Amino acid sequence: MKVTSRKPVAGTAGPKRSAGRAAGWLISFAIYTLFLFLLLAVSFDSFAPQLERAAGTESTGRALRALVEAPGNYLRARTQGAQAPALQLDIKFKHMHRLHERRDRALADGVLIPTPDDWVPGIATASGRPAEVAIRLGGHLPPDFEGDKWTLDVEVADRGDVLGTRRFVLRAPSQRILRGGMLFLSQLEREGVLTPRHVYVDLTINGDHKGLMALEERPSRELLARQQRRGGAIVGFDDTSFWKAVQRNGSAGPFDSPFLAPVRAREIDRSGVSDEDSEMERVAAGLLRGFLDGRLTASTVFDVEETGRFLAVAELWEAEEAMRWRHLHFHYDPLEATLAPISEGVRLRRPARDANGAARGLTALRVRFPQLLLEDPRLRRAFVEAFARLAREAQDDGFLLGAREEQQRQLALLHREYPLRTAVDLTALVERASGLATVERTALEHFSPELGDPDFAYPQVLDARTYRDEDGPYLELANALPVRVRVTALMHEGVGYLEGARVNSRAIVYPIELPATEFQTRPRKLRIRYREPRGRARAVPVAGRAQVDGQEGEYAFRAEWHDAPTQRSPVPQASLEKALSRHRFLRWNAGSETLYALPGTWQVEGSLVVPEGLGLTIPAGTTLRFEPERALVARGPLVFLGVEDAPIVLEGPEGERRQDLWSGVVVLGSSRPSRWSHVVVRNTGGVDRKGWVVDAGVVFRHAPVEMEACSFEGDRSAASLELVHSTFTLVDVEIAGAAGTALQLSFSEGEVRGGGVADVGGSGLAVTDSKVAVSDWVATGVRGAALLASDRSRVSASGLTIENAGFAAVSRNGSRLLLSDSQVAAVARVPLLAHTDRTEFGPSRIVAEGNRIYGSPPVAVAQTGSRIRIDGAEVPSVDIDVASLHLGEAREPREARGP
Repeated sequence: MKVTSRKPVAGTAGPKRSAGRAAGWLISFAIYTLFLFLLLAVSFDSFAPQLERAAGTESTGRALRALVEAPGNYLRARTQGAQAPALQLDIKFKHMHRLHERRDRALADGVLIPTPDDWVPGIATASGRPAEVAIRLGGHLPPDFEGDKWTLDVEVADRGDVLGTRRFVLRAPSQRILRGGMLFLSQLEREGVLTPRHVYVDLTINGDHKGLMALEERPSRELLARQQRRGGAIVGFDDTSFWKAVQRNGSAGPFDSPFLAPVRAREIDRSGVSDEDSEMERVAAGLLRGFLDGRLTASTVFDVEETGRFLAVAELWEAEEAMRWRHLHFHYDPLEATLAPISEGVRLRRPARDANGAARGLTALRVRFPQLLLEDPRLRRAFVEAFARLAREAQDDGFLLGAREEQQRQLALLHREYPLRTAVDLTALVERASGLATVERTALEHFSPELGDPDFAYPQVLDARTYRDEDGPYLELANALPVRVRVTALMHEGVGYLEGARVNSRAIVYPIELPATEFQTRPRKLRIRYREPRGRARAVPVAGRAQVDGQEGEYAFRAEWHDAPTQRSPVPQASLEKALSRHRFLRWNAGSETLYALPGTWQVEGSLVVPEGLGLTIPAGTTLRFEPERALVARGPLVFLGVEDAPIVLEGPEGERRQDLWSGVVVLGSSRPSRWSHVVVRNTGGVDRKGWVVDAGVVFRHAPVEMEACSFEGDRSAASLELVHSTFTLVDVEIAGAAGTALQLSFSEGEVRGGGVADVGGSGLAVTDSKVAVSDWVATGVRGAALLASDRSRVSASGLTIENAGFAAVSRNGSRLLLSDSQVAAVARVPLLAHTDRTEFGPSRIVAEGNRIYGSPPVAVAQTGSRIRIDGAEVPSVDIDVASLHLGEAREPREARGP
């Protein structure tokens, strides 16, 4: 008998196989569900809590309903639900073996304490784009690396990215989907709080399919750029001693305290940091340490409004973990010289309840770090106001509707592997929001080990640090323990005992007794001045030995060198009395809450600092002359109304170096608009002093601005005029002789009418993540791009005249630029350019209509993926080397340069 093969008809085999697989899934799930029902019938008491945990609910009834609905959830997710982006990790066998060995040691120890030696190389591929990465085992406790879904830390090498992220951690979704963690993060981001990106990916490692994993972004430059923040530093706490105590004792004991944890800079770019970055890291760490030491108030160190909103959202969701010091990082804003919180803790636990089921007070008052923050009256007021607003919004039907829709989108994906998961019951959150105004602010007891416990193996007994100030080196000792400690010896490593060390000019008498420190309280510190040994280099390490009450033997300790805690904010501040006494040309108008200057020409001594919240008015014909490296600093409106025949002049000495010039004008927030007309600003250099970095001659941040017929000349900073997070109208504003960018608009919205730029070393008009309309504007002699739209900007430009520029108009990193009815001539490179050098922003686009462009072709270059259309005709895209474009941005502001 002849046997013939049958080929499937094209277009029908795929759906039949899909239907077959779906039927197989459904049969398998039906068997699985029947088994669960039988198990439930046999042992309901032991099974119910497990079922509740799997369903993510505290109600047995809802858990049972989830069990019934699970097969349908699974089938819909597999056949109709969304699919997570695929991520593939390829790791060589020898490197994978190292990860297995590290995991085995961590399981044996019960705790993983990651080290720099844990990293292994690999390749990560997403969206068809491979990238070289470094990988190590992440997390700390066995649930992080038990089973098949290990927690992994991943960092991308060089300038690549994985799904728009360069530093991230992969976790099993079960670690993060409890009680609406994603909803909590979404609300943080809507409130303008720095929030790491969290998405689900479908992970495969060396061909072994692992399934859904949660990808959580680590603090990075991409995070800052995506959420419209300046560059700057990110600092956090080093929790090594916490985990060493857990490893040795099963509990952190006294080391669950921010007072005992060193403050470290968090590397946000594997390519390293510049000297300017290092200085900002030192200032950021010093501010945080100054707050913990009680030298600085919370409102001086932290962004008050943003920190208040962070605490309010965390309070609404009872996100205790998110507020703990171990999960917090802080972004240092170099313009404001303040810190803003970034939390990595998104696991929402079951809320604490009293015997009647009511919430036990404010969550923020059960956690030590937010307790410290809320001791500050200004921050407490910001928290209460933000929380009251959030509580009202949470009771609105729109809040519930939006949250439920977002949950359904998440569940459509999660049900592929977690079909028992139910939507979070938001009723309790709404009830909490309605009753929080009357909740009693009670503090809960914290664990503290028994005093003198001989079995507690302390990872360290002293917080020992060495500092240097103008009087020389000194040693600072603080007892980290809830028991008394005696220091029996101090020595220079490799030199011998300290000779002539003094405490308050008295000789040291051994033992030096340090009293016990109550749990999570600020320890008392002992300062010891000493002379460095002769003939030795500076910064010789200091070490010592100490005894702990109730224990035999001695502990060795070593004092590391640290940057001294900051005593005051680097941003200058002044009271009304100080401002009036220092500047004799100022007067005070109490009715308008405004300082005003007398007409005339005045030499300004030091910086002119306007007291916070007050305005400054300068009349026509007034000239203010500033000293080198001094500035006009305000947190209120500046009303400078000159006239054509009597302009207002702000100037300093001439010079080629920035330190020879005056720093310029800095406005750091104002609800009332600043209005300038016929103002001339000359010879500015920006600010770079003690970590306070203002890389522009005149900058307005969070401050509406109206300018007409103003001019800026001879700036030597990165930008002559910069507007950040502001609304604006600029009419006939002229900028000439700028060493960097002439006009920088960052995260702002407004219009530029008339005016122009000339003789510019960088870009003429640089727009970053902003929406701007430009008309009748002239650019001549621009080294870089006359008009640069970057990072998702939307720019509409008409009636422009551009001559002698490196580029006429550039759209990059997901920006859209419309250029019409303009004239372009004498362009050195190419008139129109659309490209992307940061793939997370996507392709760029230019639409040019009715322009006259003179010069040799090509008129336009579009990178592959980006588009340029000229008078209805599409320009063919080509592969180009982005690094070779040379847009003339070497002196652009940090946020414009990007990572």
